[in-house]
Amino acid sequence: MKKSLALLLAVIMTLSVFVACDTTTAPDGAYEITSMEQSYTVDLGGSLDFRSLFTITDKETGKTIPVTEDMIEAQYADFSAPGRFTVTCKYGDAAHSVIIIVKEAEDESVAATEAPTEQPTEEPTEVPTEEPTEEPTEEPTEEPTEEPTEEPTEEPTEEPTEEPTEEPTEKPTEEPTEEPTEEPTEGPTEEPTEEPTEEPTEEPTEEPTEEPTEEPTEEPTKEPTEEPTEEPTETETEATSPLAVFDFGANGPANHNDGSEQTSSKSYTNNGYTLAITDPSKLYVGAFDAKGNSCLKLGTSKVTGSITFTVPASVNSVVIYVAQYKANDTKIKINNTQYTVTTSSDSGKYTAIVVDTSSSKTVTLATVSGAQRCMINTVELWGGKASGGSGGSSDGSSGNESSYTSGISSAANGVGSSANSPLHNAIQDYIKNDPDSSKHQLSVGLPAEGTYRALVIPVQFSDDKFNSGELADLEIAFNGTSTQTGWQSVSSYYTASSFGKLNLSFDIANPITMPNKSSYYETDECGAQDILNYALDEIDDSVDLSNYDTNSDGYIDAVYLIYSVPMDYESNSSNYWAFVTWTFESEYYDGVRAHYYLFASVDFMYEETEGGDSDYQLDGLKINAVTYIHETGHLLGLDDYYDYNEGNGSDEGLGGADLMDQTVGDHNVYSKLMLGWVTPTVVTSTQTVTISSSPESGQFIMILLDYDGTYFSEYLLIDLYTATGLNALHANAPYSLLYFDASTEYEYGAEYGARIYHASSSIDNPFSDDYDSFTDNNNSMTGTPLLKLVEADGDQNFESDTYDGVKYASANDLWRTGDKLSSAQPGYTSNDGNTLSFDITFVSVTAESATIAITFN
Repeated sequence: MKKSLALLLAVIMTLSVFVACDTTTAPDGAYEITSMEQSYTVDLGGSLDFRSLFTITDKETGKTIPVTEDMIEAQYADFSAPGRFTVTCKYGDAAHSVIIIVKEAEDESVAATEAPTEQPTEEPTEVPTEEPTEEPTEEPTEEPTEEPTEEPTEEPTEEPTEEPTEEPTEKPTEEPTEEPTEEPTEGPTEEPTEEPTEEPTEEPTEEPTEEPTEEPTEEPTKEPTEEPTEEPTETETEATSPLAVFDFGANGPANHNDGSEQTSSKSYTNNGYTLAITDPSKLYVGAFDAKGNSCLKLGTSKVTGSITFTVPASVNSVVIYVAQYKANDTKIKINNTQYTVTTSSDSGKYTAIVVDTSSSKTVTLATVSGAQRCMINTVELWGGKASGGSGGSSDGSSGNESSYTSGISSAANGVGSSANSPLHNAIQDYIKNDPDSSKHQLSVGLPAEGTYRALVIPVQFSDDKFNSGELADLEIAFNGTSTQTGWQSVSSYYTASSFGKLNLSFDIANPITMPNKSSYYETDECGAQDILNYALDEIDDSVDLSNYDTNSDGYIDAVYLIYSVPMDYESNSSNYWAFVTWTFESEYYDGVRAHYYLFASVDFMYEETEGGDSDYQLDGLKINAVTYIHETGHLLGLDDYYDYNEGNGSDEGLGGADLMDQTVGDHNVYSKLMLGWVTPTVVTSTQTVTISSSPESGQFIMILLDYDGTYFSEYLLIDLYTATGLNALHANAPYSLLYFDASTEYEYGAEYGARIYHASSSIDNPFSDDYDSFTDNNNSMTGTPLLKLVEADGDQNFESDTYDGVKYASANDLWRTGDKLSSAQPGYTSNDGNTLSFDITFVSVTAESATIAITFN
């Protein structure tokens, strides 16, 4: 971990379809729109006055402007179905958005609202694992955890002996040479191996499709049968095959007509599921493609066409196999996102496009202009994230040969719908399949999705104790609102960054006083471990620790140890810094034992705060939780992206501009991809794509380079950076590390610009270096970086962007309108040394959207 970050106004998931009034015409002037919370929950069937969420202030006079209905934009407002959408308030030059989450009511309450997702755990205090049931797509993983308290007591003794030591995940100074234990980067790699024997319980919860069958055999005592049968069973089938396949090709439904225009709604049934086609315009059912095979034809040679699919509530993604009628690069809009379809029905091949329907159960297809007819061959309904296509072209070919690539789901709206993160799944697969049992100590700490609680234990010493103000601030740092912190708490940050997929809340235990002075633990090799063990012994009688084993693997997901003494910035041998590590030297408590834990000072809360002791202060920041947020990234499995050893590896990276680099801003799209929070638009042929602001929409593009069928390969990622949402505070602060702009007097961060990341995320030989990365590459030790920013100014390692003698990314590294990869980085190559087979042109880049043309040779 390193430097701190800054305030946020709100993280938004901006959807492209709104049905609201035009915004009012406002007088000239500067305005600010704020909201009390960044996200709100409403029970199904409830109501909410959107006007009450926003406050509009005239910056010049300080007066409040009344919010009226014509200032509000919303996707829908009747709360008739579970889902997540955005409400935006616009006035004059200002706009601000919040997330609304509609979910099934748990009890009598239908009231809206005041329950921000930041504190989802108001109810979980009794049964943390019950909440997940509200959102089946995210939480199947958490249901099983309701029973872990009974089982773990039987089997915990199996693995205590495995790998004793701790492995801090951070701190650049502690060279990786010491042991992975001191590498902060262990984020991804740190994953202690949750002993295959215990994974039966954790997997059904996280990814029922893999674990239910494997684990029960290994550890029958740990919830063998209960978990696989509850909810995992349903998601297992959803994750491996579609719920229903509607083949409109040669084997299409019997109720196809003879190719005449359809003017009324029509429904089709397969495997008990119904696909309803409504609002048909220029749709021909039972039409014929160029090879004479039956299909749905949309549009005519002169007239555009459109239809809407309505799918059942249990369907969370749809795969549509579509081809152009003739080779003219048909353009089609699906839910207002435009795709270019190059496959032709002349060849009998169809492009599979995946659409996320976890929030909205309607899919609208429309051709873009006349003379661009589309032929629809197959439509698949999936209960979870589509993992492949079983439908195909009318001549029997696979149908997976274009933009949809096996193992990778593409989605236009950016927000993923998988129940488990690719990173966690890959680690689990590796644990089970690797013959080297020494690697089986690796696992993951916190699950990346769901609603659950984590444990925070304040630890103090006879010579240095907490005061009441610090303990109150600790509660705010972990569970507070943006109003209380002036930016974000750990809880609110992850709700926002994950687009509501991860809802953490924290139980702050009563302080534990250690039996020795702080100096006793400062340099001892096992000082942090001794503190952990003593603290758990002390709270065992008053706290049921099994409540914090969300995935039922026999381990507490994570323990946050916040110590009362100041952070030691001077000594490399002191334990008093911030890190994440793991241990197997823990006793069993309530059938579970500690595994991953975080160790950090209470003083981090006051760094860079307004009016604090730091030389550098961030306006408006009251309590700074950024260090705890960064360390939580490691608990989730993420690596550090800064360079521990300049001159040793590639010396390339992100130039400081990231939460897992210099602890500023939002998580980048690679991190979110690894955690299962977002899904890319995959481009494999010439195509023009428009994406919205990354922190607000989660949209981004993936272009495959050396593809091995998974996200663990080589590819480019393109997104639109904006100084909004979780980036706002740090970007708008003097001397910002978020793409500093030397043209401004105090070098604030850039307002916007497109980013290209080059990811080399292979896992052919995990843990092969002293850095102990799960992936083959990292940003500190390897010649090929795990993740690097492709710079628009033509540099390779920020050499022209030095700032106070340190190499940081600047505004010049972001891509703007008219920029072209081949011009800025001529001869750019993939890792094998081959020049890229495509070029990237930034047709238009604004603070709202970026249109990017990818042209293949």
